[in-house]
Amino acid sequence: ASPCDTTLQFTLTVYPELTVDANIINECDPNGGSGSITLIVTGEGAFTYNWDPMVSTDSIASNLVPGNYTVLVTDANNCSSFSNYDILPTGILNFSIDSIFTVEVDESVVLPITGDIDVPGLTVTWTPIDGLSCSDCFDPSASPDETTLYQIVIQDDQNCEYFLQTMVEVIPSSNIFASNVFTPNQDGINDYFLLQSQDPEAKLIEFQVFNRWGAMVYSENETLLNAMQGWDGMYKGSSQMAQVCVYHAKIELSDGRIEEMSGDVTIIR
Repeated sequence: ASPCDTTLQFTLTVYPELTVDANIINECDPNGGSGSITLIVTGEGAFTYNWDPMVSTDSIASNLVPGNYTVLVTDANNCSSFSNYDILPTGILNFSIDSIFTVEVDESVVLPITGDIDVPGLTVTWTPIDGLSCSDCFDPSASPDETTLYQIVIQDDQNCEYFLQTMVEVIPSSNIFASNVFTPNQDGINDYFLLQSQDPEAKLIEFQVFNRWGAMVYSENETLLNAMQGWDGMYKGSSQMAQVCVYHAKIELSDGRIEEMSGDVTIIR
């Protein structure tokens, strides 16, 4: 018998590779049901999704509680990929910040976030960034030009997000001035210790001066701040010797705010 040759022909079709990746957000809500799985699928669509348990019919499964989830993805060429994912319960973190801060014009105030800020892997974002010393730290200084509501988003290493907000109220400057030295020698120059303000309607509620031994040597109450008489350095008819005295004042500004201030003043003879 003579040898025979046989020729066979095949058609090989190469389909686009089917790949499945996922972004997973674990359980963040203490009430449950905040986890999600978002599939990132490449290949030739359309795709079908068979989840177990049946939590979705497309590439996004949301409102998930902690547990195991599987999905079979099939492309237009009937190629399939099977994936297995876990939604994990995360440790619920706690953060807080005061709801309002006040700051005078051209001054600054620190806005500290408290709570679980030392947990590794945290990021924080403040918006808007106007007037902040930093927009990605837990204790920025704020000096906005106007009253501003700041929104804060904190994200942990499990992609859980926590939302806070705080208001920085910008108030007019009180501009209350007190000298730290006076010379009560009756020469008509700096003979009285008193307070002054750029607020013409500011009212002096209470003003007291104490000498080095703690005795109250002067008090004045209930008058317009810029009309106060002031202390002339006398106590019970006698001139007080050169010394450092302390004072305390309570003042009502024209916008109704109450300012309290204390300090010291030096008598020079």
